[in-house]
Formats: sequence, C-alpha cells, structure tokens
Amino acid sequence: MDKRPAPRFDWFIPIDGDGAHIGTRRAERPPTFEYLRRVVEAAEAEGYYSLLIPTRFANGLFEETAPLAETWTTVTALAAVTRRIRFLVAVRPGFISTGLFAQMAAALDQISGGRLDINVVPGGIQGDFERLGVTMDHDKRYEQAEEFIAALRALWATPEPVVFEGSTIRLKGAVVSPGPVGDGPRFYVGGASPRALEFAAKEADAYLAWIQPLEDTGALLERLRKAYAARGRRPVIGLRTHLVVRATESEAWAAAEELMSQVDERVVAQRRAAFAGTQMVGQQAQLRAQPRERAPRLWNGIAKVRVNLGTAIVGDPPQVAAELLAYWRLGFDEFILSGFRTRRSAVEWRQTSCPACVRRSRASAHSKAVGDDVLSRRPPAPDTDHLRGDDPMNRRRRQIVARVFALTLIVSPHAIAAPDARADAPADQMTWALHFTLAPTLFEPAETPGLITPFIILYALHDALVKPMPGKSMAPSLAESWSTSPDGLVYEFVLRKGVKFHNGEPVTAEDAKFSFERYRGISAKALKDKVAAVEAPDPGRVRFRLKQPWPDFMTFYGTPATGAGWIVPKKYVEKLGEEGFK
Repeated sequence: MDKRPAPRFDWFIPIDGDGAHIGTRRAERPPTFEYLRRVVEAAEAEGYYSLLIPTRFANGLFEETAPLAETWTTVTALAAVTRRIRFLVAVRPGFISTGLFAQMAAALDQISGGRLDINVVPGGIQGDFERLGVTMDHDKRYEQAEEFIAALRALWATPEPVVFEGSTIRLKGAVVSPGPVGDGPRFYVGGASPRALEFAAKEADAYLAWIQPLEDTGALLERLRKAYAARGRRPVIGLRTHLVVRATESEAWAAAEELMSQVDERVVAQRRAAFAGTQMVGQQAQLRAQPRERAPRLWNGIAKVRVNLGTAIVGDPPQVAAELLAYWRLGFDEFILSGFRTRRSAVEWRQTSCPACVRRSRASAHSKAVGDDVLSRRPPAPDTDHLRGDDPMNRRRRQIVARVFALTLIVSPHAIAAPDARADAPADQMTWALHFTLAPTLFEPAETPGLITPFIILYALHDALVKPMPGKSMAPSLAESWSTSPDGLVYEFVLRKGVKFHNGEPVTAEDAKFSFERYRGISAKALKDKVAAVEAPDPGRVRFRLKQPWPDFMTFYGTPATGAGWIVPKKYVEKLGEEGFK
C-alpha cells in the first residue's frame, strides 16, 4: 500500500454570523468584515490549508432575515488581506453568466496569487433557488453543473474566444484574459445521490462528504470509488464536520447543549419548512439519523436550526483527534472543520486535537512522525501517581502539574544543560530557540487554551501575582507575599509597591480582580465554581474568598498553567475593548 500524506485541515468562514448560541433570531456576533477578517487571520496564523466560504441566498443559521455576508464580495476582500491561506468558495451555477463568472474567478485567482478553489453546489434546500427566480429539477441542475465546469476549463485554457454549446450553457466567443494562475482553481463537489456521484467521478478534482457514522460513510465511499473506477480515476476525498471540543468530555456535551439553549422557535419553523420535501439526499439522511446510537461522538442537534451540514464531533481533544483519525483511515485526505465562536475554536482546535491527529496519522502511514508544533517537543511529565482517580478534577489536576513542570523547564536556566557550548560563550548563559506560528489569541491571557505554546508568549509579555521562577515552581512576582486563612477559605495577596504596567499605570488590586473576572480560558469553570468572591479592600491587597476549602487553589491560580493568574490593566482593556490584546 502506498504511503499516505498526513491529513490536510481547513476551517470555515461564518458568513451567517457567530456566537456561543445558534438558532436565535440574530447572531451574538454579526458577520461584519472586521470579525470575518479576524477569523481568517487567525486561521492563517495557525497554519490551516484553506477556508471554506459557503453560498447562501438567506441566513442559514439564524432567522432568515438576519445579516448575511455575501459570498463573492466577502472572499475577494478577505483574499486581499491574507497572503498564504487558500479559499474554497461555494458557488451555485446558473445565477451568474458562466462567461462572466470565468472572468471574476480568474481575477480573484490573480489577486490572491493562485489561492482560489471552487466548491460547485448543484443542489439546494427546498425553495432556495426559487428565491432568485430559478426553477430547475434535481438532475437538470447536475447537468448544468457538469457543463459549468467544462465551460470554465475551456475558457481558462486559452485567451482566445471560446465557443461552447451545451444544453444549459452556450458561449459564442467568450474571452477570459488573463486566466487564472497556473493550472487554475481545483473543483470540489459533493452530494450523495447516484447522480451526484456520477458528476463527481466525471468532473471533480476532490469529492466532499458530510460526516455520518463510519459504517454509513464507508458504504458511501464504496459507491464513490466504484463510480470513479468506471472512469479510470481515483478520488481525492474530503470530509465536512462541525466540532465541539472542550477540556473534558462532559464539558463538551454541556457546551453542545448550551449551544442550542436559546433556540427561537421561529427559526426552527423556517428550517422545517425549508427541509420539507428536499431532494438533497444528504439532508434527508441527516434529518432521519440519530447518530449517537451507532456513533457515540456524533451529534446532529445542529441540524434543527442550520441548513446543510448539521452534525458535529463532540468530545475532549484526544477523543476528537481519534475520531478524525478513524475517518482518515477510511480514506479521507482533507478535513473541512468548523466550530462555533469560530475564531477561538479555530485556534483552540489547532493547538489541542490537531497535533495529535497529525502525529498519529503519520505513524499509521509509516512515515516520519515529526510534528511542527511545540506539543511535539514537550519535556517528559513528572510523576503524578499521587493524584489518583479518574474523576474530571483529578485528570485536570494531573494535566496542570505536567504543564507547570514543562514550563519550569522553559523558564529555568539550570533546567536543561546546553551540550557542546561554544568556548567563547559567557558563563551561565544558554540560548534556546523555538519555532512556532503566532496567532492573535496567543497574546490574550484571558483565553489561553492551557498549552505550552501560549505560556511562552504570555510569560514574556505579561506578569502575575505569583508564577514559576528559576528554582521555584511558585514564587512571588507582582505580589510580594500571600497568605491563607486557617480555615482555608480566604487567600490574600499583598501587591508589590511601585510596580507599573508598560503604559505607566500602577498595578492595583482592582486590576487583579478585573483580570480574574474576565478570565474565560480552559479552567474558567473549575475556578469560578470554587470562588465565592474576589475583593479589593484597598489598592495594595486582593482577596479571594472560596465557597469551601480547596487545597488546589494555588495550583490553578498561582501558576500560568491555566492562564488565570495573568494581570492586565483594567483601564487599558476598558478603553480599547475586549479585543485589545489581539
């Protein structure tokens, strides 16, 4: 068997809007260009290969009249502010003259430096085409899509006038000059009907499938391969899925429930009307399925309020990585992923599940398993056998101890010996270089996902009341001392006098209180469930009152393993807004 390359990962542009809840009348975060730009920049910084931007005629995640970013205009603007990441643009044939679209796509490919691919979408939910005055049956739309791709390839092959005679598309001397860069965009197509598979085998550069249980997906791929084999071809296959990933499995399922907790029944009624009588085979299967009965990690609750794909993988990072790896082994080459709170999810997934998935796939393919991320180079973890038990708190505690140990190695100049030091190097000096991709979220202490990479950046830029220092895993920093009440319910920190932020503002107890209250990183729930109140009795003292004695409070707060202890200037954040560090 030929060696397979590691899987390729793409992300998603939320043109319907975004937020921690879906199916509401309006999105918590509207699809403004500024927000979509931040999503794209974060995905590019994290090393994703491409971004899928869907095609819509009305909002498909919230109430149908909610704001919607038009696909082609939006992707053109986003291409102009990026340099490396590709764009997979969904297009429905027949709404724009094929000759004109060929010019538009060639121009965008030129603007982006050859970073355009096209997802041709012949199908649609009930009534979607009719919104814009197009009426055409299912099979005829696939015939039109085949002619659409054939005509584009003919137009891009030469700068000379092209004549094309089809049953749905006719060109009499259409010209495209200049054409796209190089060989031009690749064509991705999907669909599960026999006609869709025939179309893919004939015209597609890559086939896309919605996630289903492995058994169903395997049956679909068997039919797909037979269709390709009949034409002497081998398919390149991509999988489209949502993700709900949290630190623990229980937190992930709680997040899935919270995602749907504010659904508006008017939105549900709109989707039900749109799905009724749909000819989309994949949509029909999704509406019928209860995948958890056969696939414990799959959840299709999103289908209640979202047009098209409505199924997600739910779990902790290792579980999600294992699930994706199972589909890779089934034959998928590319994964188009999305999560809600899209920008944050893109960063968190890339830094948690993705490295494990890549390493394990490389090992499965018998290729060299070397990751390009800091996780691949973590120091060995210390013994944590004294933290026994499999409850979520103990698992989290073991993770934190391991990360504190790793960070102690990073910050301590005596922790790692430098072999073969140069003779002229100053005594007691070691230079250690790391390479990783920067992302805007790495600069924001409130959102740290609990990984080594962000800790290195945050340690260099921010400070904490208490943090690891050379020779100590927990040492005073912005605080000169701290104390614990005899009953273990109160922790009080005395701030160091005369300390200022980079902007010259003094560090006060209000800043420490504010920083804890805005913390929303990976351990936010564990901490805030235990803390009854944070008080600032005077500018030089900050006091934490616990609901019950908790010996691990300083492990969670007094180390940057959780990110909760970093202090930021309250006035600065209030002036520039919550995105000020990005």
